[in-house]
Amino acid sequence: MGLKFRKILHSNLDNLYHTKYTFIMKISTDENKSAAIKESANLIVDTIPRVMALMRADLRKAAPDKLTVPQFRSLAYLFHNPEASVCSVAEYLDLSVSNVSKMLYALMERGYISYTTAPEDRRRVELQLTEQGVDILNTIRQVAIDHASLLLSESSIIELSEISAAMRSLQKILPVITPHGTCQKQPCLSSIPGEENPND
Repeated sequence: MGLKFRKILHSNLDNLYHTKYTFIMKISTDENKSAAIKESANLIVDTIPRVMALMRADLRKAAPDKLTVPQFRSLAYLFHNPEASVCSVAEYLDLSVSNVSKMLYALMERGYISYTTAPEDRRRVELQLTEQGVDILNTIRQVAIDHASLLLSESSIIELSEISAAMRSLQKILPVITPHGTCQKQPCLSSIPGEENPND
């Protein structure tokens, strides 16, 4: 009877130890993951301004008529979202519709974008990049790629692989650039200044 009791006791102690060990390891793993998340978030927030500074320098170098960052972002947005509305561009840039309308008109004057009215709703303006707009966007992108390649040229193969893996992981996490739901089908009654309705 005593031997059986000891076996039961040892078995219960083993189960208790295993449960406690598993619980401690889970806490340790959760704490490590939380710390890793914070470190990664800090690195992203600290790195983005450097990337934007790089892009601004490349914009000044590549664009003959000195595109601003919001103008470049508008062109990039329209590249990914043809037929987007003025409202969706404004929401993407977090700027007022009136200010974005003026900015888009300036891009239209340079020949970078064009627009039509939606056949199902003539109040809605649909924007597209022109061939010239695609060309300037590709030129700026290539200048930025060349600049980044130069900065990465001193990195080792292992470092480059780690950077590529990190960027691919980040691309999976970050949302794709698409029109916001509140603006995708919403008529934009503010016309682009200085332009008459192209379908009139």
